[in-house]
Amino acid sequence: GTIKGQRSLTRCMRSRVGVAVVAILLGLLFLADKPDDEIDIGNRPTYDVEDLSAPRLNEFTYGILMKALQLWPINKLILWKIKLDAGFSIVEKVAAHLNSVPLHLPTTLPTGEEVAAAAKASAEFNLENFIMNVGKSESAESFHRWSVEEYLRGYKSGKFSPVDVAKAIIDAVKRSDSAEPPLRSVIQMNETMILEDAKAAEMRIKSGKMLSALDGVPILFKEEIDVAGYRSTFGTDGRVVGTHPCEADAPLAARLRAMGLLFIGKANMHEFGGLPIGLNAHWGDVRNPYNPAHITGGSSSGSAAAIAAGLVPIAVGTDGGGSIRIPSGLSGVVGLKPTHGRVPHPYPYTSVTSAGP
Repeated sequence: GTIKGQRSLTRCMRSRVGVAVVAILLGLLFLADKPDDEIDIGNRPTYDVEDLSAPRLNEFTYGILMKALQLWPINKLILWKIKLDAGFSIVEKVAAHLNSVPLHLPTTLPTGEEVAAAAKASAEFNLENFIMNVGKSESAESFHRWSVEEYLRGYKSGKFSPVDVAKAIIDAVKRSDSAEPPLRSVIQMNETMILEDAKAAEMRIKSGKMLSALDGVPILFKEEIDVAGYRSTFGTDGRVVGTHPCEADAPLAARLRAMGLLFIGKANMHEFGGLPIGLNAHWGDVRNPYNPAHITGGSSSGSAAAIAAGLVPIAVGTDGGGSIRIPSGLSGVVGLKPTHGRVPHPYPYTSVTSAGP
């Protein structure tokens, strides 16, 4: 679980040997064996275990593959080859013999009664009352982390403003990265945009026109989630993926912006979300605020570390196999993987990953 003990594994994941893998893959497209003609699924009393192969990619080879997949008809050949090597042709043939339509996404449609009950609960829900009455947890720690309730009370009382908060967070992020070792939870932060949004939130609060009870409350986004004005490099160095700032917010970010939350920037993550560790050779390893010699877990490492360090009260991550829950558990904060489809995901084609707090 230490930084030193895990770095060698991350370096292996980024090996340039992947260049040769892609080259071999493209070369074998025209030499591959043809798939089996038919499969008799009624006479297979035992599993026919066979070796399967799939390309192993890092940022460089992934970028090459993504560009190749945009070229017709090369993209069709590449996908055919990958599906063949991974055994997907067998899955397709088995599916053709099924009597029911396969369910590719874990989506369950609610009944009419469930929809009516949810609509009633939504109409009766008051966000401000919920925040004020959620209760405070007592802690023996001397370090104080500001809650959403405290931000709301401070804004409404005039004790401080979103501009005060924005300046304090910008300074805190810089100090966290000047420590030894640096925290590296926040890797993209546009001070001009933050202060402009904070001034707009301050004006709304003073005029009594808050967009929601979360207006002006600071929030971070995992680096892979599109936020206008920031790049989405998926934890890479940005030479291939995320070369330019996003022009628009992802749906979930757009909803939160419409509620007035103060976007602080992008949180660090494990490269491509590939491991539950949280190390990143490009942006720096995320350190656990409780012990900088330990990892935070991943892949939403920066999101969890920023909350644990008290930089923000809310952060957004994504979770397929634990990428929110693991760093939350290792960093002593609360994380949730929502039900599939409950929160709009930035990449709706995924069947296992959800975006959540």
